[in-house]
Amino acid sequence: MQENKPELRNLSGNSPKKAPQVGSYAEERLAELKKEREKYNVNDIGFYRGGIPAKGRGNIRGTALGPAGEFH
Repeated sequence: MQENKPELRNLSGNSPKKAPQVGSYAEERLAELKKEREKYNVNDIGFYRGGIPAKGRGNIRGTALGPAGEFH
């Protein structure tokens, strides 16, 4: 396992990550989570992306299930 060394970080301060192995549980789970985020129109940290307001839908915007910026 790779250690979290400051000298390995990129300009944004992130340490490099290895992609999950093909066919592993981690790869399957990441694909499931990606589908769920698309379904509920949220970003990677759980905030609604918003969208175009639709007439008669109140604070629901586009395909999102809540107002823009609300935590999912």
